[in-house]
Amino acid sequence: MMQDVIMLRVLPEFYDALLDENDVRPMDFTGRITAGFVYIDAEGFKTERQLKRWVAHGLDFGERGIVKRKKKKINVIVKGKNNGTVYKNI
Repeated sequence: MMQDVIMLRVLPEFYDALLDENDVRPMDFTGRITAGFVYIDAEGFKTERQLKRWVAHGLDFGERGIVKRKKKKINVIVKGKNNGTVYKNI
């Protein structure tokens, strides 16, 4: 939670429908929209029932969501002709 806003990651099948709701907007923390993440304004979780619904969405992502990770680049030394050494990122 940031100030009076909840930042939440949701499953892709719910993302577009949730954005149609009042008090929900796409997350744009870095100035670019991050798909799968939403901001929920305070009016959207002012009751216990509303808050529990958002917690359920978060738990659902935690159980079934897929997190993509960036692949690490590996430096490889390749011996070339005439003893030339080439460094490649793969």
